[in-house]
Order: sequence, then structure tokens, then C-alpha cells
Amino acid sequence: MTSPTGMLPASKSTHSSGGFTLVELIIVMTLMVTILGLSAPALSRSFKGRVVKQEAARVLATTEYAREEAISQGIPMVVWIDVHNGRFGTQPKSGYEGDLSRQKELSLDPTIHFAMEEDKGAQDGRTIAMEFDPDGTPDPSNISSLQLADQHEESATLALSGDGWGYELAKEGQ
Repeated sequence: MTSPTGMLPASKSTHSSGGFTLVELIIVMTLMVTILGLSAPALSRSFKGRVVKQEAARVLATTEYAREEAISQGIPMVVWIDVHNGRFGTQPKSGYEGDLSRQKELSLDPTIHFAMEEDKGAQDGRTIAMEFDPDGTPDPSNISSLQLADQHEESATLALSGDGWGYELAKEGQ
């Protein structure tokens, strides 16, 4: 179509500034793949030990539960460990009658195991690891530490606290 003066209208620019060129997209994708490749090993290492630490926290919570139950029921409570089957729990000390509905039995994540030898003197496969007196104090015969590990040998350790009144997760390198 021509204008009244007989001239063609000015052509509009065919370049659009709203998108990316193929070269720009390839460069960005290359950078993203490079960054992901460099960070993936670090992310992998951080996720490896997470399950071990979560399970160690569950075992630690069980020790605190046993201590609280010893105080509230007024009887010695024990934390037992079944190394072979990856189980642990709480119950009244043998010879004492407690509220059996409040004893606990838990299983470790299947990828985690107790890093200790099975006690040959264990009853029903259960080793008494910790005992708490009715006043909440740990028995002097308790184990001083307990280690959990996974198949990659990532580990977490529960250790008797510095004041000797309970257990805590030990910091790595201790």
C-alpha cells in the first residue's frame, strides 16, 4: 500500500529485544551444567551423614525418655540395644515392675547399624547399654559411648556428657 504522496511507508525494524538468542541460551546452559558438576560432590557428601545423625538423635531421645521414665515411675529404667537386628528401646530394669505400656521398642533405619560388637551375655539378643536410677542419674556401669554408622562408614557418636548426667551427640573429631 502506498501513501498519498506515492511513497512506501518506512519499514519497521525486524529485531526484537525481548528474547534470547540461541547462542546466549547455550552459554547459560553450559555455565549451569558446569556449576552443577562442581557442586554435586559437595552436596552428596552433606546428604550422606544426614541419616546417621537423625538416627543418633533418635537414640539420644530414647536415652532421655528412659531417664524421664525412671524419675516419673520411681524405678530404674534401661536402654537396650539389639545389635544384630538394629533395634533399641527402653524398659524397666529386670526385677522391677513398671508401666509396661510406657516402654518403647524402635528400629534403626535399614541403612544404619550400631558400630559395636554384639554382647555375648545379652538376653534375647538385647544388650543393656544404659541404665538410669530412679533419681535420673546414669548408672556408673553404663557404656561411655555408642557409635552408629552407615554402609559408607559415615558415623555419629553418642557420648556421656561432661557432667556425667546424661548423653549427648559428640562433635566430629572427639
